[in-house]
Amino acid sequence: AYYSSSTSSLTHAYVAGRNSPTDINIEKYQFSTDATVASTLVGVLTTVKHSNGGVSAENYGYSTGGTNGTVVQNIIQKYSFSSDGNATSVGNLLAVNMYNTGNSSVDYGYVSAGWSGSVVLGGIQKFPFAADTSSTSVGTLTVTRGLYAAGTNSTQYGYVAGGYTGSVGSNVIDKFPFAADASATDVGDLTITTYYTTGTSNPTHGYIAGGSAPAATNVIQKHSFSADGNAPSVGNLPLQATNG
Repeated sequence: AYYSSSTSSLTHAYVAGRNSPTDINIEKYQFSTDATVASTLVGVLTTVKHSNGGVSAENYGYSTGGTNGTVVQNIIQKYSFSSDGNATSVGNLLAVNMYNTGNSSVDYGYVSAGWSGSVVLGGIQKFPFAADTSSTSVGTLTVTRGLYAAGTNSTQYGYVAGGYTGSVGSNVIDKFPFAADASATDVGDLTITTYYTTGTSNPTHGYIAGGSAPAATNVIQKHSFSADGNAPSVGNLPLQATNG
């Protein structure tokens, strides 16, 4: 499967949508075992099939934008972590958007970058977790980019790293505040320019793993949340991998 979105609860990882084979399934697998286990089908998306973004709240996973296989869409959908079930449509992004990047604060989901189907996007928008409603604009990235830039989060900031500008890959690490609506600032560079990549966070650092550069890479890079700076390479994935 590829071009899927991913979210996570405290106990499970969720994958929603995919392009091979094209379907709208929502699947989960548990964190408590490292053994190879099959995922469990827990529900379906309302319409989007792939190239959607993912945002995680405490109790819900969100699928943002994507395509139904023919038309790029702007739907925001959510599905519960506490009980298995189908996703419901809860609002809309400002415009159609696929290959977008998700970030999360305690109260809001953020969607940035992406592709409209004709142009690469650079806006940052947010939607509240406390109410089902559409997103609002909060600012812009320093570089327009799509093709799954990596999103990472500290408690105070969202970070967007890498991505594809439409002609070349980007190595820029942007950050934007959660406390106020504002555009991003350039705070460093990746060591290896990547897109189709993915990001994860611990309390002190963001990690960007795998992707295309433009050939598939297995490099893991990390950047600090306590000080702005570049992201050095710190290791490798077992296999070369691109997001999707």
